[in-house]
Amino acid sequence: MGSTATPKSTPKSPRQRCLKKTLRLRTRKVMRWAAIVGLVLVGWAVLERVLWEDRVLPGVRLVGVDISGHDAADVRHAVTEAAVRIERDPVRIRIADTSLSQRSDIIKLQIDEQATARAALRGGRTGNPLGQLAGAVLRRFRTDRVEWVVSYDRANVERVIEFWADEAGNKPSEGGLVFNGSKIAMIEPKSGTTVDGAEALRMVDTALRRDPAGTIVLPLRTVHPKITSNEVHDAAARARKLLSSSVTVKLDSNSLKLRPEQLGETLRATPHGRSLVLEVDVKELRSALGPDLAQIETPGRDASFTVTAAGVQVVPSQVGHELDIDAVAKAILRNERNI
Repeated sequence: MGSTATPKSTPKSPRQRCLKKTLRLRTRKVMRWAAIVGLVLVGWAVLERVLWEDRVLPGVRLVGVDISGHDAADVRHAVTEAAVRIERDPVRIRIADTSLSQRSDIIKLQIDEQATARAALRGGRTGNPLGQLAGAVLRRFRTDRVEWVVSYDRANVERVIEFWADEAGNKPSEGGLVFNGSKIAMIEPKSGTTVDGAEALRMVDTALRRDPAGTIVLPLRTVHPKITSNEVHDAAARARKLLSSSVTVKLDSNSLKLRPEQLGETLRATPHGRSLVLEVDVKELRSALGPDLAQIETPGRDASFTVTAAGVQVVPSQVGHELDIDAVAKAILRNERNI
């Protein structure tokens, strides 16, 4: 039987061996430096904990109170003093160019001094170990902000935000039509501004926790009317067709005429969603038909009886004869001229 020869590996060139050796040396160098940096961070963090034991770590900040490096008693005293001032002073708000204020007791704003002081003392000491090690160095270049522990009446804040929105914003003006006889005046829609309630509530909550003594800045957003200018012009065109000539209403052999100026007094342009719908006010329509209609119509009457000296007399019922005013209104809106 024949044997299979094992292929020999190709020997590496001197250049390849040199590159491989260089890569190993660089990898070891990087690992040594990483170990040194890690040891420095650990040493720095341990030293920081020893030097600032029972005190606020450097770089930890509570807005409105100087706490960095202070011990627990000083922190509690400073937080309590600030809390009294915050709960006494009004909450300040700025919306666009409008500055407002609101009494703190209206929203039942309260500061939990003990919880806030504990959070300040824990600043930089919580979180994952790597984050704490990095924080010991990073706090030399930036601050770790501690939030205030606050509570407030959410329902009252929502009502106050609505008040702020009315004070600082302006509601959109919906488009419409105004009828004066046969004349039609168009009301052009206008955009307005308001405060987004849900977004404002989130921003107020964030601001009160970060800096309850600071000014809360809320943005205005544009609010567009539901009825557009095109819809107003379309509705006006439909109304002009309805008022282009008189309408004759026939009841048996009688005819009643509505002139355009009379018909205009019965028309209404009512917003429905994003549309402007033409409607006829049936009360105004009956009034426009006037006394002529009263002479034509005969009201219905139920049967009854009367008691006289001669005895009981039965009064027969009477069939009424009235104009179906709702049907007439619908026919007018269909632009019918003879109804």
